[in-house]
Amino acid sequence: MDTKTLRYFCACYETKSLNKASERFYITPQGMGKNLNKLENELGVTLFQRSQAGLEPTRSGDYLYKHSKEMLYRLQDLEMEMKRMDFSRHSRRVGFACGVIRALQAVPALRSLNQELISSEAVEWTEDFNQNIRDLLLGGKIDTAYVVDHFRSPMVHEEKIFERKLCAVVYKGHPLYQKDILTFDELKEERLITLNEKFSIFHSVVTKCQELGFVPQIPIRIMENSLIYTFVREQSGIGIDVDLHRSDFPQADIRCIEIADSIPWAIYAATPKYPGS
Repeated sequence: MDTKTLRYFCACYETKSLNKASERFYITPQGMGKNLNKLENELGVTLFQRSQAGLEPTRSGDYLYKHSKEMLYRLQDLEMEMKRMDFSRHSRRVGFACGVIRALQAVPALRSLNQELISSEAVEWTEDFNQNIRDLLLGGKIDTAYVVDHFRSPMVHEEKIFERKLCAVVYKGHPLYQKDILTFDELKEERLITLNEKFSIFHSVVTKCQELGFVPQIPIRIMENSLIYTFVREQSGIGIDVDLHRSDFPQADIRCIEIADSIPWAIYAATPKYPGS
């Protein structure tokens, strides 16, 4: 039994058809059938009941499929990790917290850094939630981390490379729509729409409001910035975002208004601090 035969079997199981399974691998149905017969003979079991309607898995077929998929996924992960390890020996591994790559692309002052990272063939990128990128750096899995907010660890060097106030995303017709600048106290009674607890913006909003003596109303917590603008357009509340996405979601009836007393959204570049450094 080899991995190719297992992949053939899984295709037969998923499509319930020799013809459809064979199309996945650009072989003939006869060739697929021979591989399936060979596997059954090798295992000494019947994996499918054949009929004009197609292939119906037996209990043995169900069992083999479940464990074959697990094994194939593990082998795939093993191959990818070995290739990554080989590549990493000659490359710089960089991790980005969610939202940082967009800032590198959108902010003129950061575009040279973005271009340097993109154009280099010796850079391996990964993007993840802020805390996960921090953990990867501390665990030695990446060489440089671009994270949101201070790293606050004696184990790393860090440098702030960007900072911007949060903004309120307000729909036309709302009493605050014509404001040039806002404070969180003015948002005290408003329904807010933010990224969820896995993002630093959420915690910045809650922290600042608590400092002012109230708990914000955040009934809508999401994973994608684009949905902030969708919900605001539907007048479901006021969005809280970094003003980096306005050009991505242009709306004539929506304004991004700076929140003067917001905790700034900042990007830090962090590298490990080695003994004696």
